Amino acid sequence: MKGLKKIVKNIGLKLPEGYLDFSKVIGGMLSHNFLRGVTKLIVAGLLTPQAFGALRAVYSFFKISASVVGFGLDYAITTFAPSEIENNNQYEKSKLLKTTIFIKTVAVFLFGAMGLFFTDKIALDLLGDPKLEFYVKLVFFALLGQTLWKYCRSHLSAHQHFSKVGIFLATAPVIMLSVMLVLVATNRFNLTTIIVIYLFAPTLTTLIWWPIIIRDFAKSPIIDNILVKKIVRFSRWIYVSNLSATIRGHANPILLKNPTLSGSIATGELNAGLYSFGNDLAGEITIISQSLTTVLLPKASSKANVTELKRFVKKAYKGLSLLILPLILPFFFIKYVILLLGMIKPSYLDYLPALDVFRILYAAGLFSIISIPMKAVCYALHLPKVEANVEMMFVIIMIVGGIILIPTYGIKGAAIMVFIQRFVSFLVVTSYGAIKLNQSESCNNA
Repeated sequence: MKGLKKIVKNIGLKLPEGYLDFSKVIGGMLSHNFLRGVTKLIVAGLLTPQAFGALRAVYSFFKISASVVGFGLDYAITTFAPSEIENNNQYEKSKLLKTTIFIKTVAVFLFGAMGLFFTDKIALDLLGDPKLEFYVKLVFFALLGQTLWKYCRSHLSAHQHFSKVGIFLATAPVIMLSVMLVLVATNRFNLTTIIVIYLFAPTLTTLIWWPIIIRDFAKSPIIDNILVKKIVRFSRWIYVSNLSATIRGHANPILLKNPTLSGSIATGELNAGLYSFGNDLAGEITIISQSLTTVLLPKASSKANVTELKRFVKKAYKGLSLLILPLILPFFFIKYVILLLGMIKPSYLDYLPALDVFRILYAAGLFSIISIPMKAVCYALHLPKVEANVEMMFVIIMIVGGIILIPTYGIKGAAIMVFIQRFVSFLVVTSYGAIKLNQSESCNNA
C-alpha cells in the first residue's frame, strides 16, 4: 500500500497543477451530474414540456433566492481558510467558519420570513401563475437546507478534502434519483412530489453530512465583529458576481414562463420547458467549471507570492488544454441522443426544438471554463470586483435584451443573450487578471 501511495505521489508531481485533486472532484461531479442528468431525463419524459417548464420556473426562483441569502461567503471560506489551515491555526480557522455560518443563518431566516408575506404576488407577478403559490412557500422553507449544503461543500473544499468533496457532491443526486424511482414505482409521481424532491434534496444531504462538518465548532466564539467586517468587505463583490451569475443562469425560464412575454400561460410553460431542457443538456459542462473552481481557488489562494501565482496559471492552463478538445464532441452527437431517447419514449421528441438552445449555451459554457484559472488569480489577489462588475452589468443587459427578444425570437433570443454575456465576461476577466498579475510582479521586483 505504501508503495502504491508513493507511485501516485510521484505521478502527481509530474502532472499539471491540481490535476490529481481535480480528478477526485470531477469524479464526484461526474457521479453528481450523471445521476442528476438521469433524473432530469426521466422527469422530462414523465412530464409534458409545459409541466416541465413550471417545475423549472419554480426551481429557478429557488436557486436565485438561495443566491440572494448566500452573500458570496462560500468563496470567502475557500479564500481565507486555506492559509489558516496551512499554518495549523485551528482557532482562527474555526472562528472564520463559525462566523460565516452565523451570517448565513441570520440571512436565511430574515429573507425567508419576509418572503412568506409575498408568496401570492411572487406567484402571480413573477412566475405568471397564481396556482404556483404553494410551491413558492416551499421554496422559502427549503432555503436553509440549500444554504447549509453550499456551506458544507465550501468547508470540505477549504480543507482540500477533495475525496470527501466528490462523495458529498454525489449524495444529493443519489437521494433525488432513489426517492423519484420509489415515487414512480408506487404511482405517486406528479408535479408536486417532484418539486419537493428538487427543493429538499440538499436539506437531506446536509442532515447526513452535518455531524462530520461541525466537530470543532465549539472551540471558538460564536461571532467576531472584526472578522465579520473582513469577510463582508471581501465577499460583497463575490456576492454581486454570484447573484448576477445565478440570475443570468435562471432568469430565462422565469422570463419565458411569464405569459406577458410569451403570449399565454400555456405558451410560456412550453417555452420555459424547452429552454430548460436545452439548458440542462448544456449545463452538464458545469461539472468541469465547478470542479476546476473547487480545486483551483484554494490552491491559488495558498500561493505565497506572485511568482508562484504565475507558475500556477501556466500549469493550470496546461491542464486545461487537455480538456478542451473532448469538450467539443457533444456538439456532434447530442441530437442522436435525443432521437435514441425518442425511440424508447416518443415524448422525448417533443424536446427536439431545444437543440438550438443547447448549442448556443454549450458554446457559452466553454468560454466560462477557459476563464477559470485567471478568475482564481483575481480572487487570490483579492480582486473579486472584476468579475462582479462584468456580471452585474451584463445580467441587466441580458434581462432587458431577453424582454425585447423573447416576444419575437422566443427561446433562441433568450439563449443568445447568455452567450454574449459569457463571451464578454471571458474577455474582461482573463485580460484584467493577466494585467494585474504582471503589475503585481513588477511592484514586487521594484
